[in-house]
Amino acid sequence: MRDFIAATPRFKVALDLIPTGVAGISVAGWADARTFLQDAVTAADAQTADPKQALDDAATKTNEALARN
Repeated sequence: MRDFIAATPRFKVALDLIPTGVAGISVAGWADARTFLQDAVTAADAQTADPKQALDDAATKTNEALARN
């Protein structure tokens, strides 16, 4: 491992972060919820959707995803 890190030092950054890492959210439906929010923000940023409407739609989809799982 030391030889690998010496040859590719950028990977040491990831190893150095391990002690400060935390587990991600483990709630059924969260992955979908994160995607809905990300898509809404992207659409608002790209001005392809009204921000409030995009976030309202994301909230509705998120509630549905969390309820079904």
